[in-house]
Parts: sequence; C-alpha cells; structure tokens
Amino acid sequence: MLKSYVFRVLIVLLIVLGINNGKYLMGNTYYSLSHEAFDGFVSPVSKTVDWVNLPSSMHESSFHDISSNYILDLPDYDSDILGMSLSSVGFSSPNDLNIRNSKITYSVPYLGNYKLDGIQNAGSHPGVDIKLLKNTPLYSIANGVVVKSVKSNIGFGNYIVLLHKGVVDPKDPSSKTDIYSTYAHLDRILVDEGQVVSKGQMIAFSGESGLATTAHLDFQINTKDVPFLPYWPFNVNEIAKDGYDFVSAVNAGVGYEDALKYTINPFEYIEKFKDFKWNTKILTSEIDKYRVVEQVIEQSVEPVVEIANLDSNLKSIEDESLDNIKFTSVNFPDKYLYINNSNLRIDFNGMFEAERLRVDSNLLSYKLLEENNNYVSFELSPKTFGSEKVSIYYDDQLIASKNVYVSVFRDVSFDDQNNSFLKSLVDKKVLNGYLDGSIDLYSPISKVEAIVLISRLIDPNLGSDSDSWYQKQLDLAISLSAVNSGVSLSESINLAEFLKITYRLLDVDISMSVHEFYSELFDVNSWYAPYVQEAYRKNILSTTDLMSLDQNLNRLQVFDLIDEFSNFIY
Repeated sequence: MLKSYVFRVLIVLLIVLGINNGKYLMGNTYYSLSHEAFDGFVSPVSKTVDWVNLPSSMHESSFHDISSNYILDLPDYDSDILGMSLSSVGFSSPNDLNIRNSKITYSVPYLGNYKLDGIQNAGSHPGVDIKLLKNTPLYSIANGVVVKSVKSNIGFGNYIVLLHKGVVDPKDPSSKTDIYSTYAHLDRILVDEGQVVSKGQMIAFSGESGLATTAHLDFQINTKDVPFLPYWPFNVNEIAKDGYDFVSAVNAGVGYEDALKYTINPFEYIEKFKDFKWNTKILTSEIDKYRVVEQVIEQSVEPVVEIANLDSNLKSIEDESLDNIKFTSVNFPDKYLYINNSNLRIDFNGMFEAERLRVDSNLLSYKLLEENNNYVSFELSPKTFGSEKVSIYYDDQLIASKNVYVSVFRDVSFDDQNNSFLKSLVDKKVLNGYLDGSIDLYSPISKVEAIVLISRLIDPNLGSDSDSWYQKQLDLAISLSAVNSGVSLSESINLAEFLKITYRLLDVDISMSVHEFYSELFDVNSWYAPYVQEAYRKNILSTTDLMSLDQNLNRLQVFDLIDEFSNFIY
C-alpha cells in the first residue's frame, strides 16, 4: 500500500509540473481537421480477463498469450456494483463473479478515491482506472482526430488524446458539443497526431508506461473547455498549502468541482448514447457551435450509406428503366479486414432482381446471401488491401457509393507496406491473426509460436485436431532436433535459432561444411554457421543481418523471414 501511495505522489508531481509548463491544447494545429459525423460510441476496451479465476502466475502475461477460457467481455460499469462491500459476496455464482471482476477491473471509479472502496464521487480522480493485462487492444470511442500522441517514461507515460467534434451534449441531447478522450499508460501507440480515426478503430495497446506500477488504462472524457490535457484537477502548490499529499488530496476530493466541470462520467455517457446518431454531417467550418433540429436514433451496427440527392442519382419508381423499384437505404461498412467478410444490405420498395445489381470494386467481391420482399443482402469478401471508392449500381443507375479501406489486420493501416507479405502469409494459411483481428507486429514472439508458424509452411492443418495450439508442432520440432525438449512457452527466439529451426522443420538438405571465406562475416566454427551460410547464399539474410544473429526477434521480423522461406516452397 505504501508503494502505491508513493507512486501516486510521484505521478501527480510530474503531471502537475507538465501542466505548469503551459502546453495547452488550444494551440494545436489539428483542431481544424474534420472527421466523419458522430454516429454513437463504443467502449475503449472490448475484452478483458476473468481476474477471479486467472492464475496469479499469469497476471503479468500479455493479453494475447491468455487462453480464450479466461477471456471475458468487459464488465458493465455499474456504480452500484462498484460501491458494494465484498463481505457478503461469494465466489461461485455468476453474479458473485461479475461483482468481483467488476470491482477488480474498475479499480478507481469516476471521481473516486484510493481507498479501494469503489465509491463514485467520493474523491477527485478525474477518470476511470481500468485494470488490464498488458497488450490489451484499445479502441477509439467515436469518430475523431488524434490531437496528441505522446511517448514518455514519466507521468501518464505513453498517451493519446482524441478530439471528437459534434457529439451529443450530455447536458442537452438536442445540441452538439466537442469532447476529448484520453488514453494513458499505453504500451504501443498505433496512431499519429493529425490522423483521422473511426469509431471502434484500434488505436493502442494497454501497458504500464510512465509511473504505473501495473498494466492498466487511465481513461478520461473531457469537456471542450478543459484547460489542458491530460487533465488533473489540482497542482502541487495547491495541495502543499493545504497540508495534503497527493493521495490524501484525491481522497479528500480536492479539486472536485473543477473535475466535475471539465470531465464527463465516461462509461455512463458512452452507454447512454452508444446508439445515438445525428442526421447531419460535420463540416470543417463547424468548430465553435453545433445545433440540429432533430436527432435520429438507430440500432444499426454497420454505418449507413446515405443516398444523397435521390432525385438526380435514382430515377423515380415510374421510370421504366428501374422497373418500379425505389431504394430506401444501402448499408455496408467502410472499413474491412482481409481476413473477414462483411455484409451489404439494400432495402427497397418494389420488384428487385439480384442479377441486375453490380458492385463496382477492385477490392471486394460479392455474392447473394438472402433475398426478401423488401430487402436483399450480399456477402462482401475482400480480395486484396488498399482503398478505393466503391459504387453500387442497379443496371446502370448509381444507387450508392462510399470510400472503403481494406487492411489485412485491424492494427495494420490499409497503406502499410507490410500488407503485401502479410496477405501472402494469410493466403498460404500461415497467419490468421488474433480473435480481435489484430496481429501485434512489434511485440516479442516466443520460440514455440515461431515453431507453430513455420510448421504451417509444411502443413497448415497440423495440430488442428488437437486441444493444444502448439503441442503437435513442438513435438515435430523436437523429433527433428530443431529444439530441445525443455523449451518453455515464454522462451524468446533469436535469428540464429530461427534459421536452425526453419531448416530442420522444412527438412532442407544443406551443407554442414562452412567455407572459410565467410570467417570475416560470422563465426564459421559456431553451431549456427551452416544455417547462416545457407540463408546468406540464398539472399534471405543481408550482411547487416549477420551483425544481429543473437538478437531476439519480434513478430514482424519472424513473419518477414517466414515469407522469405515460403518463396522456396510455393
């Protein structure tokens, strides 16, 4: 507990010193950027773990390494549950487990304190602390623009601030306002300042950067008139004059009124307006004041393509060329993953013939799924990655169009240069990504996972009939003397080890005699010399690579090497 208190004191000192530097957001050049109209909210976190049943030995693990048996949807933020005492809560019923997981997950509630009582409005903590495993995917809560993307080893650590223009005003739902969302103590940041983001877009992975003692997300939503970001409601001078340290100041609610003024209860706000949509689009010029005549509440999961200017783009139902049909809505996403299919839905009045519909796209193929009296649905399957304008025609009449973006994985931008070989590995059934569609390119990779991926070059289905995701592949590697039998699941892999494992698994006949010519490049008498010689001769390795044979590889490096080796097989 004392360690936690010291941590809190240190963090506020650094935060406040940063605040006093006067780096206010209002001078940020990204404020004039526009983004897609507000169409509701999503939670910044989708999945977490069952903290009650997760073995303590896994509490420091990466989220991606956890078995699906321990993965849960993020619990609902319920202030009544968070404020409950655990004295009468058991460990067996689903309700008991939900209560305990909720209290562990939301370690500090909105405007809470550090007494671990879970009581909302009992302190002046301006956001919500969410306990997460490291590398838990985090998402933009709404369409917006990145106004701050900061990497730091002090205070809030790595953090992102997003600007969301034209959202529903929580105090007056008939009006629009601007808000900011802040995500702090991140591990890896996936977005840059000035980048436009979409609701639900993966923007970062959770971490413990800065002065965090464990992995968690410090999440805030701030009003448009907040004086600085990341926001904190008091500074060191204020609390010192009144005899407070940091923890006692938060517990006493110092700065509570300011925190209430400049923040919004994040999860209650998101839940209340998650399906809220405006019937207007934000323009770049609409920065200071927003007002609309009415609001439209829809339950649509996928974005709706507005059929603009119906009179000019569609002929009337009396027009013979459209055979007495009128299209009322066209729904299809603008963001796609190469590894997943999506749906196109068209609602209409009249007589519809599916064969007369055409989707004009180089990125997407389509096939009929369902045809009804007043709607029809098609499956959209990405063919490659990139961006383009997709147009939907009925005969030769344009009924809708939209700019779409296809990425191979959720955390890889559609224009990332790595998409090409990632797509190749997906096509070869070597890669399929995590359950959330991400691939986490820059994280470390274990030797066992590398073995599994290399084995898929031989047989993509090896181990598919096993309860273990790795055991059959590992047994094969051991039988071929690619690794020893004592290898652990968390053991890392370096370049030299990767080459030996790959050549052994692929059963490539290579010369074990190493030419003295290479003695100036690497140790020709080493155990790895034959494998390095072969890879260098085949241009798989460069001279630069030879200087890092003992360095541990990350996921991207392993994927790239596997792609190089796949060219000798396929």
